[in-house]
Amino acid sequence: MKILFLSKYKWPRVGGVEKHVYEISKRLEIRGHKIKILTEEEVGKDKWEIWRNIWKYKDLFDWADIIHAHDVYFWILFLRPFYWYKKFFITFHGYEGSEAPKLKQIIWHKIGEWFTNGNICIGDFHKKYYFTKPDFVSHGAA
Repeated sequence: MKILFLSKYKWPRVGGVEKHVYEISKRLEIRGHKIKILTEEEVGKDKWEIWRNIWKYKDLFDWADIIHAHDVYFWILFLRPFYWYKKFFITFHGYEGSEAPKLKQIIWHKIGEWFTNGNICIGDFHKKYYFTKPDFVSHGAA
């Protein structure tokens, strides 16, 4: 299986999502899967720049059997109509705010959920605060 991970950053940049994608990639490669990672560092820094530049990486999207986003929901919104026949998944990693999520954040989570074939939530709180219906919950570092 060929899997394309979409993430804001990647290892060796220090961060929970970056480490998660790195470790999952290693384990999947051991099992014979091919992994590639596309980040905002390569595509652009804001939504409009990413949507404008994403077609430079069309070969990666064509290559992948599975496209799996890690907290970059808005990429899916743009890509899904063009790759309706591909399997899309998303991992919702966390929330670093000190207050309850705002309506905009809840809507982005719902869009990410609706536009994918399944989702993984890192932590059970996504159900309560974002109203997601996770296919799998993993209790990561906290």
